[in-house]
Order: sequence, then C-alpha cells, then structure tokens
Amino acid sequence: MKGKYEGKVFAFDFDETITSEKFHSHNYFIKKKLAPITPDNGLIVDGNTDSLKLFESYKPLKIAEECGNYLRQNSEALRNPEQLLLKVRELVKEGAKIAIVSFNQYPVVIDVVLKKIGFTEMEIKNMNIILGFPIGKKELVGKNEHLAKLKELTGAINNEDIILIDDDRDNCDRAKEQGYKTIRVVKDNYLDDVEKVINESST
Repeated sequence: MKGKYEGKVFAFDFDETITSEKFHSHNYFIKKKLAPITPDNGLIVDGNTDSLKLFESYKPLKIAEECGNYLRQNSEALRNPEQLLLKVRELVKEGAKIAIVSFNQYPVVIDVVLKKIGFTEMEIKNMNIILGFPIGKKELVGKNEHLAKLKELTGAINNEDIILIDDDRDNCDRAKEQGYKTIRVVKDNYLDDVEKVINESST
C-alpha cells in the first residue's frame, strides 16, 4: 500500500532548525577558530568533497568531541529533538525521503547531532546530506542549488514534491520562487505544519 508521503522529499535546514537558535554550529566552530572542511564555495554531497579544496587543518575528531561536550552541557542546543525524531520516522514510514540541506561546512557536526537526537546509523545513511555554500550568491539563490541537486539525487518528479524546512525567510522565499514548498521555522512545533503544507497548492 502506497504511503501518504510517497514521492515527497523533506529537506531540513540544520543550524537553527534542527539545532535551536542558541546553537548555530557553523558559526560556533568558526568563532572557536576550528577550520571547516573546505575554504571553497560548492556543495558537499553525501560526504563527497572531490571537487573542493580541503583544509588540511580540518580536525573532525576534535570537532566531534567539542560538539559532543557542548550538547551535553547545553540542554537547549537542539530544537524539540524528541518531536523531530518521531516525525521523521513517521514521514519515512509513510514513504517520504529525508534530507539535510545546509550552508554548514562541518560534516562531522551533522553526524554528532543526528546521533544525539537518536537517529540510527542506518537512518542517517538513508538521508541525503547536502552541505556547503552555493556557487551563486547566497542572497540570490538561497538553498536552490542544494534543492536542485536533491531533486536529481532523489528522482523527485516536480519541484513542489520537495519541501524545504528552514528558519531563514530569504531561503524560503528563493525556494518558493522555483516552485518548491516551504515550512518556515518560527516556532518549536513547526512540524505540526507538515500536513497543511503538503495539501496546499503551490504559490
């Protein structure tokens, strides 16, 4: 029997969407002077950095340890993680695909946070994780380069089959211009809006 979300792709932003507004992890590690994986603009697709120059000083083990310590010491670093875990599992059970689309350039942080929330290795492996800054100006394209790559990877038929979930108004506006659906994260129970967004016609 076909699930009610069959063919839909839910693309979650990471910083201040999966994490809370109290933990923008990319900026946190930049301020800590811990180098990201690359100085380049360009997408990191499911861990693939072949087309990017890498920072030799990128230290994933140190960053992972620092991230784990921060999460243990800051109980409000994640945005409603219990609801997120339950909702994502419900979406997958109903046929949806799950992705992370983020400007974050610290891939190891995504892994640490998702495991802290309670996702299994297999659940994480089944997600498309598309990171990095776009080639085009971020202010003009938002997450649209990420979403175009995601459409290619998942085989989504129409742009409206991809739902961007993001706290940034500009990212949502740029996505809507290309026919993607969006959920703007302005409250902790943002996942309550999934049904409404799926059923509304694209604008």
